[in-house]
Amino acid sequence: MRIDRLDLIAFGPFTDLSLPLGAPGVHIVFGPNEAGKSTALHALEQLLYGIGLRSPHTFVHGNDLRLGAVVRGADGEVLEFVRLKKRKDPLVAPDGTPLPEEALLRLLHPLIPFVTEELWRHVAPRLGIEAPTISLQSYPQACDFDAAGFATAVADVDWLRQMVSALRRIRSELGVSPSRKVPLLVQGGSEADAARMRRFDSQLKFLLRLERIDAVEGDPPPSAAGLVGGLKLFVPLEGLVDLDAERARLDKEIARVSAEKEKSSAKLAKFSEKVPEAVVDQERRRLADWTAQLENLTAQRARLG
Repeated sequence: MRIDRLDLIAFGPFTDLSLPLGAPGVHIVFGPNEAGKSTALHALEQLLYGIGLRSPHTFVHGNDLRLGAVVRGADGEVLEFVRLKKRKDPLVAPDGTPLPEEALLRLLHPLIPFVTEELWRHVAPRLGIEAPTISLQSYPQACDFDAAGFATAVADVDWLRQMVSALRRIRSELGVSPSRKVPLLVQGGSEADAARMRRFDSQLKFLLRLERIDAVEGDPPPSAAGLVGGLKLFVPLEGLVDLDAERARLDKEIARVSAEKEKSSAKLAKFSEKVPEAVVDQERRRLADWTAQLENLTAQRARLG
């Protein structure tokens, strides 16, 4: 078995950090003091053996610790899973579907046979598995974990990641305490966004400390705004921040984004026919993204007067 990627989704000081480990050869994690080398080592250990109930890595995310990985078996089969800090069903697929812990033990057996054998002998009887040793059990296959649904699950998890990142960025910019609950207003978006909002309602409220999530028509109240695809996110400012300071922050951000938009537009104008189409398309996407951000920020600034 090989670990292709280690994800520190919410662990220690890290949020949505991925360490690619799929390339052949030895991988070295290095950096200055306090860069997180020990945290990465602890993450790998707790990914395999479980996140302790008294883990010292809760100082940012509380008890909502999450680690993920993509592992590849000797036969090339790939499994992606997430490890949660909880007693029941701590191992789940990217879409949140519980996975049997016993399957992970079978995946790890070629790598750490003595440890997995000892653990399996305790786990197997509780699952009603009658066999003398894990060595005689079949190696997990992708079909055991509904691999056909992984593409949809990956898209869902990526959407959830973007939502969490956007709302945490707003909290950070406003200086709102992580423990304080705030309302979230949403506007626009696609039918898929609406379906995901319903599906992940409880997860969003828990991860982002939201007191409620409401759809809003027309102009929202003075708010800090974010954008995930076509879905507009608003956190009302009343009672949260100094409005004068927020106006100054928005003016600075509008100037920065406007400069980036102009830079991207100028670059496109200078492209000749010799520039590869892929490069042109990439720059067009960047320009569209900067344009959407600028429109969103400008509208937000106008609401503050």
